[in-house]
Amino acid sequence: MMFLRRRYAGAAIAVLALGSSLGLGSDLGLATTPHATADPIKVAFFGIRFNNTSMEPTRPDETARISKTERQFVERIDGAGKFVVVRPDAAMRSEIATGPNIGECNGCELDFARRLGAQRLTYGELQKVSNLILNLNIYWGDVESGKLTFVKSVDLRGNTDEGWHASLNYLMKNYLLDEAK
Repeated sequence: MMFLRRRYAGAAIAVLALGSSLGLGSDLGLATTPHATADPIKVAFFGIRFNNTSMEPTRPDETARISKTERQFVERIDGAGKFVVVRPDAAMRSEIATGPNIGECNGCELDFARRLGAQRLTYGELQKVSNLILNLNIYWGDVESGKLTFVKSVDLRGNTDEGWHASLNYLMKNYLLDEAK
């Protein structure tokens, strides 16, 4: 009896090992060790610009919300498991600040991304038309081809922390993390 248990146990281990090596563990509902992945893709992140076209001055809570939204964006990209976000250092940020806006600079974002050693680049813009009408735009590009591969926008209704977070989350979950491959 003991011999049979060992024999079946050995066979079960062999089947599991074979299934795991073929990448079938998750299909079988089994926990497997992930295969070694290639180096993560470097993504140059140039921030999310607040474009206030309303008749109101920009408020401190909006400035804080942009910083929070940028942090959430970076955390989601880094957390996807296949990317690592690289950001400009102080000297490059100063250089960027003295020129036209990223995305409106005749391809300067590509040059900056190359200098950062990135394969992809991303940036965003949150436009405030009024306290009730805002929209978040996210741009994602391939540095080698020089082309934007993802451009999406989502409208916000309400200028609140919850509205901004939900908008970013919607774009990330339903579009960007699927598209940014």
